[in-house]
This record gives sequence, C-alpha cells and structure tokens, in this order.
Amino acid sequence: MAVAVDRMDSSETSSELREADSEFHLALLAASGSQALIFFSDILQRVTDVTLQAVELAEEREIMRRLHRNIYEAVRNRDSVKATEAIDEHFAWLKRLTALRD
Repeated sequence: MAVAVDRMDSSETSSELREADSEFHLALLAASGSQALIFFSDILQRVTDVTLQAVELAEEREIMRRLHRNIYEAVRNRDSVKATEAIDEHFAWLKRLTALRD
C-alpha cells in the first residue's frame, strides 16, 4: 500500500494516478485476506474505473491522494475507527464524482 500511495503522490497524469489507485486497492484487499472482499472489489473496481475515466482528475488529484493516504495511515496504525472514517470519506467522494458524471 505504501508504494501505491507514494506513486499516487508522484503521479503527474490522471492515467498514472488511476493506475496507482488500482494498485492501492489491490494491496488493501490482499492485506484483508478476504476472498469475498476481493471478489466484490473486482466488480466495484470496474464501476469505479468508468467513473474516474469520465471525470478529469486534475482538480481532484490532491483530494484523491489525501483520501488514500488517510486510509493507508489508519490501516498501518491499526486504527479501525479512523480507517472506517477514511473509507466512508472515500465513498462520499466517489458518490460526488458519480453525481458529476450524471
């Protein structure tokens, strides 16, 4: 996860940011060890990819980076409350992006 977050921070294009985002989610799910989460995440990732491609991320890059770093740091610190809050914030952001697309 740390490598993916660092790649997100150094990304210069929306494409690089999306690739690092995908790597982050795969690493997070692998760390969970849950086959069910991995399965459902694959489906969700396809929807998310379409949403992120439809929106120009130039204005959203810093938000996206911050959201993922917050999740990573909460997981690294084994803080389930902060991790849940960070994930909820991430989903609220995705919901906003989806609304922009519609």
